[in-house]
Amino acid sequence: MPPHPPWKPGESGNPTGRLKGYTPFAPMLRRALMKVDRRNKTQMQALIEKVLQMAMKGDMDAVRWISDRVDGKVAQSIQVQSEQTVHVVPWLPALSQAVQDQLALTEGTAVEVEALEIEDALEPDLVEEPEADDD
Repeated sequence: MPPHPPWKPGESGNPTGRLKGYTPFAPMLRRALMKVDRRNKTQMQALIEKVLQMAMKGDMDAVRWISDRVDGKVAQSIQVQSEQTVHVVPWLPALSQAVQDQLALTEGTAVEVEALEIEDALEPDLVEEPEADDD
């Protein structure tokens, strides 16, 4: 992903939008299912009759399809039993204590605590010092 989009703020990334005449699938399917055939039945009625015939002949997929639409899909439950080991970051209690100490020192006043100050208080030997230039 480039850091900046190829268009300017306030300019659309798709200025032409959808193509003219584009119709999403679902509305097209609904229209097709509502068309009436020579027997004065809609395509949807013919489809339902066909699925019913298949189910009556023992097609279990058709039976399942009908059942899912009439009664709703059967709820599935999943039971999970798991034991997990949680590894606590060793410096977390010390960090918590340092923040509490800092807050106790500044009780009643609003103070921003820099993360680097806390790191320095916790482990001064691990914090890198900026190198001085030898000019």
